[in-house]
Amino acid sequence: MDGRFQKTLVALSVLIAPFLIWFALQAQTNTDDVNNWVDRTSREYAEYIQYISRFGSDDDVIISWNGCTSDDERIELAASSLRRECGEYLDRVVSGSESLLDLRNSASRFSNSSARRRLRGSLFGDDLVTTCLIARLNTQGRAELGKALRKIDQTVVEQAGVKRQEIHYGGKAVTDYALNELTNRSLWRGVAGAILAALIALACVRNLRLTFSVLFTASLAGLASLALVPMCGLKVNGLLVLMPVLVFVLTLGCAVHMVRALQRNLLLLPAGELHAAVRQSLRESRSPVILSM
Repeated sequence: MDGRFQKTLVALSVLIAPFLIWFALQAQTNTDDVNNWVDRTSREYAEYIQYISRFGSDDDVIISWNGCTSDDERIELAASSLRRECGEYLDRVVSGSESLLDLRNSASRFSNSSARRRLRGSLFGDDLVTTCLIARLNTQGRAELGKALRKIDQTVVEQAGVKRQEIHYGGKAVTDYALNELTNRSLWRGVAGAILAALIALACVRNLRLTFSVLFTASLAGLASLALVPMCGLKVNGLLVLMPVLVFVLTLGCAVHMVRALQRNLLLLPAGELHAAVRQSLRESRSPVILSM
């Protein structure tokens, strides 16, 4: 063997690497909505879609803060400010104090305590005093969730005068955004893991050139796994975010195992028996590598 096959394989790997990097950079994260995990053919999902078609989206942002009661003047200020400043992202804004007033002024003429009891669990807490605002996102707000939530937060702080550290957010939209941000951060945490794995590989192989070859192979495998996601028209979710790191570590571990076997056989076999050492190393590594993969 004159090594032309190996050189061709390395050259192709180097040429394909930029394309894999480009595709990997196109990978987008998916909001980890529970709906992504539900069987779309199930009866429950059909009922959920029917509910949405009748009552609208459930992408609500629940806003409250320390001391947020129906007597707090800031709640009306926050509601009017959200309607004025965040109209491009919101369908409607409902406050507990406004809903309480509507019930009391309705044809049924509910008393104050009766109206509060009717709103308990939705706009009022169990104490019938603590209340909140509910902002429902429109299509643009759902598409630009991060911008919408930041705008809502800025408006409540600057226009209503509520301290940011006292605000409490809830609702499906907030949960989706938090999970999506955690997914994005997890992607970058994989970089630290890769650096640690590289140092361990260098300590095991004890050869800079061989370590680089092992790292290049593992990186190529990890990139390929991530690049396949946008290639298939999919998005990275809470499970797929672990895939590139897992593939990288598995490939790295197997490659280190095979290189160590080769180094051992090169010492045991006579000088010049490189091909025999490679074949022997492959035979020795086959079973543990297949099992680990």
